Amino acid sequence: APVFKSQDVIEAIEVKTYHRWTTINGVAQMREVPLTPKLQEQINKDVALRNENQGYQPRWVFLDAPPSVELQGALDDARQLLAQQQEHDAVEAELQPVPDTRALHAHAAGDTAGDR
Repeated sequence: APVFKSQDVIEAIEVKTYHRWTTINGVAQMREVPLTPKLQEQINKDVALRNENQGYQPRWVFLDAPPSVELQGALDDARQLLAQQQEHDAVEAELQPVPDTRALHAHAAGDTAGDR
């Protein structure tokens, strides 16, 4: 999403929301965002847009799974993309308070002792 910081500067925020965890053969495994031909094409387009307009500043933000070494290298080679990693859980914790499930279960079971 473009953010117009001034008349000459456009910060283009590209948010990547790949899931960090996957299950393979019953085992949880952490994932990274791989460098794919499609992502390389996005990088190339950002470079072309920046070359046309020096005020165009693309920024890639990874909310959950981090970029792989290869993807981070491609972003670094492009020299115009700032890749930021945000912990998805930390972001969600700030946005949505987590209810105390013990209180919810006790209330649902009719236990009101904790209400006094």
